[in-house]
Amino acid sequence: MKNSKILALEKLGVLCLGENIEERQEYGADSGPHLFSEHNPLCVFENPIYQYPFHDSRLATFKAVPSGTTVQIVFDSTRLVVMLGATDSQEMRQVLSRQDSLVLIFEPDERRLASFLETTPLPRLARNGVFCFTGDPCSYDPPLQDMLPRAMFQTGCPAFFMTQRIREHCKAWADQLIEYIEILHYRHYLYLLGGQRLKRSRPIRNIHRDITYDQQVHGYENLRDLLSRPDISCLKGALKGQTAIIVAAGPDLNFRIEYIRRNRDRAVVISVNNAVKPLLEAGVEPHFTVINDMSILSGKVFKHIPVAPDTILVGHCLADLGGDKFHHKYLFGEFLPEVFGEFGDLRLHGSVITTAFSLAELMGCVRCVFVGGQLASRDPWTLSYAKGTVNEYKGRPQPKLTHKHPQHYPVTTLC
Repeated sequence: MKNSKILALEKLGVLCLGENIEERQEYGADSGPHLFSEHNPLCVFENPIYQYPFHDSRLATFKAVPSGTTVQIVFDSTRLVVMLGATDSQEMRQVLSRQDSLVLIFEPDERRLASFLETTPLPRLARNGVFCFTGDPCSYDPPLQDMLPRAMFQTGCPAFFMTQRIREHCKAWADQLIEYIEILHYRHYLYLLGGQRLKRSRPIRNIHRDITYDQQVHGYENLRDLLSRPDISCLKGALKGQTAIIVAAGPDLNFRIEYIRRNRDRAVVISVNNAVKPLLEAGVEPHFTVINDMSILSGKVFKHIPVAPDTILVGHCLADLGGDKFHHKYLFGEFLPEVFGEFGDLRLHGSVITTAFSLAELMGCVRCVFVGGQLASRDPWTLSYAKGTVNEYKGRPQPKLTHKHPQHYPVTTLC
């Protein structure tokens, strides 16, 4: 039978129960303290120019919480605090006493959460800004990224405190959770600072901006296409039940071109813009090429390819549309809809390969095979691209790792 406080907090919407994680060995009583996590935070891998992008250089968009921070001074850098281990420590009481703080309490073992709730007054936990979670963070329904509001991550970089029990006996759980929350902070806040709409608009000021210089250039260059080309709604369900081969420009592409050639007549080949050059040079013409990046740099690949009459370009209306290299084009995105009408949209995320996947989904493809996808790079300083691309990777001396920008954020692969 559930603890009465657990039931009350569940009903109030401030407690989420996941699959319980029992400790492999009994740790005994855990009275704290909660100590600051000394892990290397994700935000230090972000370009520092996005930390102070405003005309007033005293205003920071984010601050990495300094090493050795205590609860007493953590609020100088952030209002978002994550406590790992449900323990009635002095640090827990200090954090909960701050009415302006946002506090996430995580505990892997539901029994320990119940014990913590017995000693903690309900009003202290039921106030606005306190949320409790227990169990496996990947088992929550709905998932954590849907429960934590975007606005929460605008209050600062998350600061993590954990007990010695968590540090010694639940390290894998804690590491997974810390990375999960830091990636959500990056997704909802840091990523936006370096997006196409802001990267060439510094300093960021409180003024209205419609489009960037690169988008303005493409807007003029694409006038004829904007007035004459169909939108992507014409492609909806066009290849229902088919298999899509989605081709990206990672270094693996050079070893998979023969696979694409053998299967071109049995599947629809959708390449990203940077992959079209090595494909055409190998005599493999993709059925579709996708471009969603609106920068001038992303379109330069089209200046290095021959005319591809049998390849259909699907592009954002403010991206480089390749001039006369493609005979058939479909547009998505938006630019002066009162003049050019609606073009519809494709779901896209951090990489154009997600846009290619969205196109396959729109056309009704039921399975996708990814070729040349680059989910990580072996070089910690730069992405690696296939031979024959305009961004071809040619190797470089390896400097000593700095564990911060411009080094890339490290990930652990399963192979």
